[in-house]
Amino acid sequence: MTAARRHEIDVIVVWRFDRMSRSTAHFLEVVEELRQLGVDLVSHSQAFDSTTPMGKFTMTMFAALGELEVETIRERVEAGLDYARKHGTKSGKAIGRPKLVFSRDEVRALYAGGKSIREIGQQLGLSRGTVSRTLAEAA
Repeated sequence: MTAARRHEIDVIVVWRFDRMSRSTAHFLEVVEELRQLGVDLVSHSQAFDSTTPMGKFTMTMFAALGELEVETIRERVEAGLDYARKHGTKSGKAIGRPKLVFSRDEVRALYAGGKSIREIGQQLGLSRGTVSRTLAEAA
């Protein structure tokens, strides 16, 4: 904007109009100031003429949609953070993997009784790895 005010440039190129500003009102102020300074505004990914009434309308719509997108994202993030605060963590989920509740003594007793690791896992609803680790803890 400083270069535009000094009349050092004739055109400003942006990737998308909605990335240029956070609010429609601010975007329209910038567009009007650039128009008064004789500086064209061009979007790399949205090809239209900003000097025509239809071009101005289209730019306004893109700016409004950009603002809507930002506000919608903000609302979702705030709702997620509120949920997380109520549930005690940043994400709202328990920290780490939930602990499996089972009797380690029962695993050892079944193994001592001649059951295989696979059979113990199937009987107690445990993975072979969990059964193996449990047996290794006792050793």
